[in-house]
Order: sequence, then C-alpha cells, then structure tokens
Amino acid sequence: MLERRSARRLPGGVVAQKPAWRCASPLPATTALAFSTWAHALTRTSAGRLGGPTYAVPAVTVLFSWMWIADVPGRLALLDGAVCLAGVPASRLPGR
Repeated sequence: MLERRSARRLPGGVVAQKPAWRCASPLPATTALAFSTWAHALTRTSAGRLGGPTYAVPAVTVLFSWMWIADVPGRLALLDGAVCLAGVPASRLPGR
C-alpha cells in the first residue's frame, strides 16, 4: 500500500513547495545561447548559406556522444543517418 504524505501548510492555507532552483534545467539558457548564436550568424551571412552546415548538427551530435559518453548508435540508426545525409545533396541536383 502506498504511503500518503501530507503537504506542509503555511498560514493562510498555502501549501509549501520545493524551491524551483533545485529542479531547474539548464535548457532555457542553452536554447537562448543557440538562438543568439544563430541570430549573430545571420547578421554575417544569408540564411541560405547557413542552411547547409545545419544538416551536419545531428551527425556531429552522434559523434560527440559516441566519443564522450560511449553511446554507440545501432547499425540501423547509422544507416538511417547516412541515407538522410545523402539525400541532402541529392535534393540539390540540377534538373529538377
């Protein structure tokens, strides 16, 4: 049977909560950094020129996770990634 815990009540019927900083995620800060970097890069060149290197982000992420935390992707995942990366230049071929 599950144990039921009662919440600590403060004056006025307010329920005490954990401080938010204990469970805060660094995600908003990293997202803000990524968007700021992208905005800065857009001031230097066009979005069309920046689009190409964007496709390399998943491949670089897989390589870094493989090197740093030994997260080895499966064969099918590697094949899927190779097909996706090969499709990018194929879609840019002239004559379409």
